[in-house]
Amino acid sequence: MTTLQMSLVIWSLCATFIAMLAFRLDEKHHWNWFGVFIPMFILDLKLLAIAGYEVYTGFRRQLEPTCPRESLFVLGVISKTTFQILLCLRLEYLANLPWTVVLAPFWIAIIFFQANILVPLNYFCDGSAE
Repeated sequence: MTTLQMSLVIWSLCATFIAMLAFRLDEKHHWNWFGVFIPMFILDLKLLAIAGYEVYTGFRRQLEPTCPRESLFVLGVISKTTFQILLCLRLEYLANLPWTVVLAPFWIAIIFFQANILVPLNYFCDGSAE
């Protein structure tokens, strides 16, 4: 899949999610929250498939057996998906679920995504440029 096609798919999934979220929040439709989040779940599956393929090819080439960047990305997407599922449960079924429990995977996902950005910077800023 080319970059243009991938960006078009990601953009259309995000636009669909925003439109469905706007309809749900305006109370024009009483959709289930899991139905509203379906485009985000599809996007997460796509991101997991791409990252899983990268981890698989990294292991296959045996360039770096740990694959820290791809592993951090996979953990971030899993944490993001967990946050979305807990948010849907909180909004639809479990009104007494504490917000700290719902938001904990979100903060974990942010940490993983920041680490995913900072790991490559560690390789470029190791002091060898001096």
